[in-house]
Amino acid sequence: PGISDRIVTISGKLEQRRRGIEEVLSRLRAAQGVADDEQLAAFVVIVPSSSAPVLVGARGKRVQSLMEQSGAKLEVSREVLPGLAAQPVTVTGSFPEVVAATAAILEVLQELLD
Repeated sequence: PGISDRIVTISGKLEQRRRGIEEVLSRLRAAQGVADDEQLAAFVVIVPSSSAPVLVGARGKRVQSLMEQSGAKLEVSREVLPGLAAQPVTVTGSFPEVVAATAAILEVLQELLD
């Protein structure tokens, strides 16, 4: 992460994490000066490198499905962040789209743990 980047870890039960995601996104949008829920904004989710291929899916089908379901654009970076063994996923869309996509990413990650 660069100097201006901050990593926030959200833990708890699935529904608590979803509410946490919504709150963090809301505050980030306010800090970016994005007042309208329909205005596009970008948010970066950091996922373990071991999870990135599962998130993308065979031939990109899973990430494509997540984009269709949420309406947000998802870009899974091939770059592994030094020292973190993690990859950034850029989520772009309106507030509801970004919340839906980020929650869907959380569900994929949770499936891997279950």
